[in-house]
Amino acid sequence: MSKLILNKDDVINIVVSAITGDNASNKYSTKPTEWPDFKRSDVLYCPSSRKDLKCHPPLLIEIQYSADMNFFRRLVDYSLSIKKCYDTLPIALAVVVHNTSQELSNITSECQKFPFAKKLPCTGWAKDCLLIYKQTVSDHLENKPLEPLVALAHFLIEGKSALINMEKGNDETIKNLYTIAKQMVSHEFINEKISTTAFEELYCYAINGLNQTEEILLEYLLEALSPKKKKC
Repeated sequence: MSKLILNKDDVINIVVSAITGDNASNKYSTKPTEWPDFKRSDVLYCPSSRKDLKCHPPLLIEIQYSADMNFFRRLVDYSLSIKKCYDTLPIALAVVVHNTSQELSNITSECQKFPFAKKLPCTGWAKDCLLIYKQTVSDHLENKPLEPLVALAHFLIEGKSALINMEKGNDETIKNLYTIAKQMVSHEFINEKISTTAFEELYCYAINGLNQTEEILLEYLLEALSPKKKKC
């Protein structure tokens, strides 16, 4: 669900407005994340028009349960694949849900522009690389209202299934995220229900067809086995 919600326009605008500025709102859309080396990243935002890439770089977003140096190397690979595809370096944003290894933490530095994140060294492979995890956002959850990107990171990290169980559930951005998630779940449920109904109808049609076939074969068999009347 976390990766799917990142494809929604309202969520895209939260990320791009925070990282590249309000003037980027409504200019980005999601792009394919399968690369020539058969690797696949989580989410990629790019300007809808390639001419905007000069001012608005691609944004790579990774949602990671545990982050370590292997994950860091994957970030480098993904970012270089984006460079080959779009001829410009991306900004990478990693949200860690569970834990960050000490080795990875040791190479982070403070981020003045985004105090709720840490910076990872990215010379040569990204314009910037931000790392967000529970400890980096915890000191910023007392702000009212929450900064939208902090609220989104908090939503992804906590992963609560219901708004009532969510700390800071009265924040407007948090409420909106749960509304989006609820709509997505409802939509998936309806699609699944439609698919199930269609399958059941197809199954009944097939069974009826088989029954009719069996009746025809039985009738043919009985006719073949029955004694033939002699002609006078």
